[in-house]
Amino acid sequence: MKDENIENEVNKMTKTLYDPEVEKRGIEKGIEQKIYIKMGS
Repeated sequence: MKDENIENEVNKMTKTLYDPEVEKRGIEKGIEQKIYIKMGS
């Protein structure tokens, strides 16, 4: 039962990881953070 739950979590994580929309948003967030860091220093 526990292993099954872990497997499901891993599947969900990899799904969102390879979901282009989620990836795009992640990249946009990363760029935003970099800009904030540059402006802050």
